[in-house]
Amino acid sequence: MYGLTSYSSFKDGYCAINGDRVPLNEITEIDVEGTQTSNDQLAFIFKRCPNIQSCELAECTQLTEESLKLIPRTVTVLSLRSLPRLQVTIFDLCCQLTHLQSLDLSKTHVDMRGLKKLKDLHNLKQLFLWQCPQLNDEDLEWLKEKFLYKLDVSYCPGLTGACLVSLKKILDLEIDANHVSEEGLLELATSDCLQKISLTKLKDPPDNLRAFFKGHVEVII
Repeated sequence: MYGLTSYSSFKDGYCAINGDRVPLNEITEIDVEGTQTSNDQLAFIFKRCPNIQSCELAECTQLTEESLKLIPRTVTVLSLRSLPRLQVTIFDLCCQLTHLQSLDLSKTHVDMRGLKKLKDLHNLKQLFLWQCPQLNDEDLEWLKEKFLYKLDVSYCPGLTGACLVSLKKILDLEIDANHVSEEGLLELATSDCLQKISLTKLKDPPDNLRAFFKGHVEVII
């Protein structure tokens, strides 16, 4: 097992890392999605594996922000999807991860007012916020000046077509199953960055969606 760079062996909340067989400083990925991992267990992992770059914590319903405070500053990919205990202070914690490139906060009920703090994460390129019921148009205004390769805000009932004016610097945008107005699409169509947009299952969609965009934009409807 020498040279192992990932660890995904949490089962039923049990953890064991054999430092004689796996050099802990070589572990760069952990995946404990859907387990009953506790704060103490996660803190143990973070302390023993200081060079983690990818951290998959989705659906670990026992976790709180106490253990997340110990996330190594080397992390570039972080998934906190479906963590029910997150508070608005999670944005302060994420802002300390200056190497972060991809962040998934989908299916969380956290108050999104602190989302704008992420604008100072200069390496952030992917942001996943699908099925976040607290997200509204104002929470996305900071993206007017932020280039992202990928943004997913699908199934967010608080969004309207007004948010599209803030999303002109997104390369790949998913905004499925939301309210999207014709005026908003016309505004977004002036973007020189947009290359792909997903508009499936829209509520009251305008006619002929593809006609709003330039030929180089891939439109999924």
